[in-house]
Amino acid sequence: MKPQKIRFRVFLPSGLAVLTILALTVIGIYILENRNNDDAVREEIDELGKLFAHEVDKASELMNGLIFFIEKDKEIQKAWFLKDLDTLIANSSGIFNGILTDHKITHFYFHNLDQTCFLRVHKPTLRGDYIDRITLAQAIDTGKPAGGMEFGPFGTFTLRQVHPWIINNKIVGYIELGQEIAQIKRTLARNLDIELISILNKTYFAQEAWEAGQKMLGRNGDWDQFSNFVISSSTIQSIPKKIEPYLKDLESCEDEAHLSSIIKLSHNGREYRGGFKELIDAFDRDVGDFIILVDVTENVASSKRIAMILTILASVIYGVLFGFFWFFLGRVENQISESISKMKTLQGLIPICSTCKKIRDDSGSWNRLENYLVEHSEAEFTHGICKDCMKEHYGEFYTEKNDVATTKKKVG
Repeated sequence: MKPQKIRFRVFLPSGLAVLTILALTVIGIYILENRNNDDAVREEIDELGKLFAHEVDKASELMNGLIFFIEKDKEIQKAWFLKDLDTLIANSSGIFNGILTDHKITHFYFHNLDQTCFLRVHKPTLRGDYIDRITLAQAIDTGKPAGGMEFGPFGTFTLRQVHPWIINNKIVGYIELGQEIAQIKRTLARNLDIELISILNKTYFAQEAWEAGQKMLGRNGDWDQFSNFVISSSTIQSIPKKIEPYLKDLESCEDEAHLSSIIKLSHNGREYRGGFKELIDAFDRDVGDFIILVDVTENVASSKRIAMILTILASVIYGVLFGFFWFFLGRVENQISESISKMKTLQGLIPICSTCKKIRDDSGSWNRLENYLVEHSEAEFTHGICKDCMKEHYGEFYTEKNDVATTKKKVG
C-alpha cells in the first residue's frame, strides 16, 4: 500500500459509511416525525368524530326543547284545531325566523295524523305531500319523540326531531324541526378551524330531486363527477382538485378500508391532513362519509425545520469527523513516508566492512549483514551455500556433477 493512498483507501469507505448512517438517521427521524403527525391526525379525526356526534346530540336536545315550547303555544294550538293555515303561518313564521337566526334550525313542519304535511313553515307553498321518513314513522308507531339524521325529498341530509303533538291526552298531529347537517358542520368547522366535506351515496336519492335540492340551497352540485356518490356540501369555497384522487380511490375501496387512510394535500398555500368518518342515518345505514381536513401547516413547517436542523447538525458532525480523521491519517501517512525515506537513505549510505561484510549501525556496533537487514526491513533470510564457497571451504567434498547431493551426503 502506497502511503499517500492510505487516506483514500481507509477514509473514503469509512467516510461514506458514516455519511450513509447520518443520512439514514436524518431520513429515519423525518419519516418517524411524519408518522407521528399522521398518528396525531388520526387521533384528532377520531376526536372530531366524537365531537360531531356530541354536537348532533346537543342539536337534538335543543330541537326537543324548542318543540316543547311550540306545542304549548295557545295561538298555534287554536290555529291548528281550526286548520287555519294563514293564522298558523303568521304565528309560526316569527318563531321560525327566530330559531333560524339564533339556532340555525332550517326546517319546521306541521304534519297531519295521516302522515301528510299540513305546513312547511320554511317553505309554505310546498304542502299536502305524504311524508315517508323513518323519524315520523317511528313517532307515529311509538307515540313518542323520535329523531335522527335522514334524507329529505331533495337529497338533503338533515338532523330531524319529530314529536307527537298531544293536547288533552290526545295526539292531534306531529311537529317536526330539522337542522341541515351541513349547518352543524359549518359551526364545528368555524369553532375548531377545520374543513369538512360531505359525500353521500347516490343509492338513497334520485338525481332530479338532488339537483333540485342543490339549486334550492344555492349550491352547484355535480351529479356526474363521481360514479357512486356526490359531494353534498363543503365548508371550503372551492374543493381542492388534489382531493379528487382520494375520492376516486374511495369508489374502489372495499368495506371500510378508506376509514384508515390519511389524506395529504396543499390548498391555497396551506397544508392539510385528513381522513374519512362515516355518516349513519336514522335507519342505521352507512349513507356516506364526511371528510375532515385539519390544517397542519405549522406542524409540517416544524417537521421541515427539524429535518433542516438535523441535516445541518449531521453535516457539521460529518465535517468535524472528516477533518479529524483526514488530519490523523495525514500524520500517519507522513510518519510512514518518513520511515520509508529513512530506510532508503540507510540503504544508500550503509557502512559495511570490506572484509567481513558486517554493517555498522547508528550506535557504532557492527552487525552481521542479514541481522541488520532483518531489523531494518521486512526481508527474511534462508541459508544455503554457493558453488564458490563450497569449493573454497569444502573442496574435498565438492563434485562438479552433483554438488548438492554430494554435500548432503558428506555433511550428513
